[in-house]
Amino acid sequence: LVLATPGQQHPDRAWPAAAAAAVAVASQRSHAKAGRGCRGSRAGGSRVRGKAVAAVAVAERPGIAQAPAAVTGHPFDVVQTEGRGMVAMANQHMAAGTVILQEAPLLLLKLVPSAEGVILEVARKVASMPWDSREALMKLCPATSSSRGLEAALGQCSVVEAQLPCGVNLADLQVVARILDCNGFVGPPSASREVQQDSAAQPSVHNDQQEDNLQGAVYNVCSRFNHSCQPNVSKHFDAEERLTLRTLRDVAAGEELMFSYMTPSDLLQSTEHRRKALLKGWGFTCACERCAA
Repeated sequence: LVLATPGQQHPDRAWPAAAAAAVAVASQRSHAKAGRGCRGSRAGGSRVRGKAVAAVAVAERPGIAQAPAAVTGHPFDVVQTEGRGMVAMANQHMAAGTVILQEAPLLLLKLVPSAEGVILEVARKVASMPWDSREALMKLCPATSSSRGLEAALGQCSVVEAQLPCGVNLADLQVVARILDCNGFVGPPSASREVQQDSAAQPSVHNDQQEDNLQGAVYNVCSRFNHSCQPNVSKHFDAEERLTLRTLRDVAAGEELMFSYMTPSDLLQSTEHRRKALLKGWGFTCACERCAA
């Protein structure tokens, strides 16, 4: 899960390490008390949300992910590529500052401070999703390596089938956990954040109050955008967790659209530092233009 902080490359886009980190924090606290590729520019895989305002209505239709390559009427297309999975590609020239997508979360949930609690929360949320939204969620790219987030939480808790809501089983949760770990954003609710330019990186948690106020979010179309350490797209969350993507510079038709999964401060670090952070948080070695230079 990468609630409130989009973050790293994903083959399709995932619930980055941010969500994983939040769950890991919750698990650590619980134990202490009790005793996307895949995204963007990584090597060996990729993963990855005019009139841009028109994108709002389309993005709110849960079924949009059923045919990601057919996202029409917008300044970009989601296309299948060899070796990098689904990517977002500009289909027209766009000036700097162009809004290319505004999207409400496909799934939004509170990350409670216990492994079992967060797994049951995910199960309840998935069970209550409209079928087309759930189908769109299941079509997102799952983490391709063992993750530290929801998948780890699922392995640590003792949830049994009898505890799960109707329509969800443990096998479903295993798949959902890997999808959320790969495509999720994690962080405090937007209404409580002063900085709206989030990243998918692990959230900074300074006290118990902040740890208890984390949430996770997954976006449908946005999950098709990959990571770059030299992004041409910025992201912004509003008070209702709607995610807006804008071009940072002029973008040519045929150019891939990418944002950073990392915090602005992490982007200022060396290539070695960034690659280590991305490998640890999202499981890929970044091969973006900046890192490969």
